[in-house]
Amino acid sequence: MADEKTETAPVEETALEKLGVLASTIATSQEELSAVVKGKATREELSEATEKLVSQEMLTAAIEKLNERHDTLEAKSKAPQITVEDKSPYANIGQFMLDVKQAHTKGSIPPERLTNWIAGTGNVGEDYQGGFLVPAEFIRDIFSKDYMEDSIISRCRQFPVQGNTVQIPTVSETSRQTGSRWGGVTGTWLAEAAGKTATKPTFEQLQMTLHEFAVFGYATNQLLEDSFITFEAFLREAFTGEAQWMIEDSIINGTGVGQPQGIMVAGSLVTVPMHASQAPARLTVITENIVDMYSRMWPPSWPNAVWLVEQSVLPQLMTMVLAVGAGGGATYMPPGGLSVSPYGTLLGRPVIPCEHCQTLGTVGDIILADFSQYGIISKTGAFDTSVHLLFDYDETAFRFTVRIDGQSLWRTDMTPASGGATLSPFLVLAIA
Repeated sequence: MADEKTETAPVEETALEKLGVLASTIATSQEELSAVVKGKATREELSEATEKLVSQEMLTAAIEKLNERHDTLEAKSKAPQITVEDKSPYANIGQFMLDVKQAHTKGSIPPERLTNWIAGTGNVGEDYQGGFLVPAEFIRDIFSKDYMEDSIISRCRQFPVQGNTVQIPTVSETSRQTGSRWGGVTGTWLAEAAGKTATKPTFEQLQMTLHEFAVFGYATNQLLEDSFITFEAFLREAFTGEAQWMIEDSIINGTGVGQPQGIMVAGSLVTVPMHASQAPARLTVITENIVDMYSRMWPPSWPNAVWLVEQSVLPQLMTMVLAVGAGGGATYMPPGGLSVSPYGTLLGRPVIPCEHCQTLGTVGDIILADFSQYGIISKTGAFDTSVHLLFDYDETAFRFTVRIDGQSLWRTDMTPASGGATLSPFLVLAIA
């Protein structure tokens, strides 16, 4: 919607005075006109005189327009003051003066904003394609929804890459039991003069290959020139924001085919069974689920872990309780209950609402993850523009590209030394 402004006559009077001064400075002199009529003027003098005449005609039309508005506002000022919506395409008189200057500059075409306003128009194109950016609202920014920016990408382990593919050597360790640690390193206690048994670690290669991701679009040159915001900067923000969303979604849900492999399909993902009280199908998240998931995380991952939850899971967290005998207490909400903010952590780790999680009752609705155990390789993203692709349509092309790949650094989950339930840096909750 347009900003509402209360207009008063003194503002228009000041504008008229400035226009009068400008008109007098560029008015064609009688001597110049006489020289033109008698054919004594040079070609340059004739061109200058013609330009001055055109400029003076435009100024005359503009002054007449302001005079009409002045008379209207003067009449309104005698009545109770009212608020009106300004339809002028100019934020201030300075902008108007610059357009007038361009109109009488040698070799220039009068600005369309000026000619349209004088003709009683001033909009550009369809509103949904950008027309809202040109009229008289003078809003300097585009309203866009704000999103949480706790970046998953920044939590991942970044590896340098020179070419297109990286091979990362990793220790082939799937168990912490004797004979399996470090892929086969085994130590022994020895009696005096006893022989030693040689052991050695084993390794495997983890390979990542860059995949290209792109966001591409057009904007009319008219929109880019007339927009009161820096439309290119807005496109840059929108394109890079879309790239971040898609890349982070692939870190969670990616198939690994032509894109990063997400933790939801990784061989190291552990699905923690639901509690017996939730049978036959889990439609809730209870305190016992949180404890069970945390107990299945690889202990070195605890300091880096985060809880990712879909928005529909939050009511479950806020109503969770821990039974203690005949009583108990809330496990996520503080002692003040709903009167204060929730802790925002579970077992000391941050709880982050995440669009890439699944709705309540679906595997992936709540995730406990240590993304330092997820590897990424990438080449720096590039934001490019081209005026040549659709030159005949007066449109500019915009493109953001980035090359990236990622996957879990764990091939499988880990069997603890006790031989109990396996451990992992990535855990989800079962639904059946």
